Amino acid sequence: MKITRPDADLRLVQARRSRWISRRSRHGGLSQENAASATRPAAWEAAFGILRQQAPEPAACFIHRDFQHFNLLWRRGRLTGVADWATSCTGPADFDAGHCRLNLAVLFGADWAERLRLAYEAEAGRAIDPWWDLYAITAYSDEWRRFIPVQVAGRAPVDTAGMTSRVEDLLEATLSRL
Repeated sequence: MKITRPDADLRLVQARRSRWISRRSRHGGLSQENAASATRPAAWEAAFGILRQQAPEPAACFIHRDFQHFNLLWRRGRLTGVADWATSCTGPADFDAGHCRLNLAVLFGADWAERLRLAYEAEAGRAIDPWWDLYAITAYSDEWRRFIPVQVAGRAPVDTAGMTSRVEDLLEATLSRL
């Protein structure tokens, strides 16, 4: 894959963005359906209403697409690598941050996800665009309550009963940033 500077050819970046968004749409990411376990349908509807608007122009870069704490490798308290690059592509960096935030909320709560956002923004020197955050968060479905315990494989406690509520807390926190 040839990686180009984001500003090298704006038409290429726009085409990649459109292709990236439509790829997720084909795989159910923008189904615009609430999880059956959802208790705050107004928040989901608000999020899907925002996502129906034109996506912001991101600076395209190489992204992981499954960036989360389980894919980080550590040694003696230092980050030494990132694993599992099978779904990587070019796209918006804010999606990777949003996907990681979703995973943190699923397991630990919206407060963990918000702490990550604040640290990320301080390090990056810019805010995460809420549109891409919502795009990542709305990938959540009740299916997560089935596959997350398998993926976690005992490495962390998994409270599946509270999972949707924690995601909805994050959804509302993200909507409040608009």
